[in-house]
Amino acid sequence: MAIDAIISIAKQHRIDAIHPGYGFLSENSEMAEKCRDNGIIFIGPHPETIIKMGDKTAAKTVAKECNVPVVPGTEAALLNKDEAFDWC
Repeated sequence: MAIDAIISIAKQHRIDAIHPGYGFLSENSEMAEKCRDNGIIFIGPHPETIIKMGDKTAAKTVAKECNVPVVPGTEAALLNKDEAFDWC
């Protein structure tokens, strides 16, 4: 797995921090967690934050709690097309 290889190389070269760039690894909670578990600073969100923000319903709730404006919509996830039709 690429994450394990990155951590292994970082440890081998005594790297103390990793910036994941943009995209795949920057949104991967496992990468952030493995960095933390190996004493490497992950320059990005904590794994728990990545997980929470990956769930769009939870992310919207967090945004509202922080008084961040959100696009109007349902409060809970819609489970099927019939629920979506009824809500519309």
